[in-house]
Amino acid sequence: MTVDGVSSGTSGVPPTAAGAPIGPSGSAGPKPRARAARGKAPDPPRPDPPVHTRAHFFFDEETKRTAIVIVDKASGKVVRQIPPEEILQLARMYARGLGLVFETQG
Repeated sequence: MTVDGVSSGTSGVPPTAAGAPIGPSGSAGPKPRARAARGKAPDPPRPDPPVHTRAHFFFDEETKRTAIVIVDKASGKVVRQIPPEEILQLARMYARGLGLVFETQG
């Protein structure tokens, strides 16, 4: 509808002229969804390599903590220790120190 030569509303006016967003193809409206990539399916995950280590669990009496030692099956060498021996040594020193404090005050 026109009043004194001025259009009221957007009827009869293309949406792009009325300030509607323009999509990537130049048309008004929402952007089209991206199509799923077609082609070869992804490769399935590969199985884990065989394990050549063994885990030994032990309880450290002085620190009252459980520790794990990972040992190589073939050589018998320690691959890793959780927690590391250094941490267990610190815990032992700490436990000894606390023991001295409580023993001397009693």
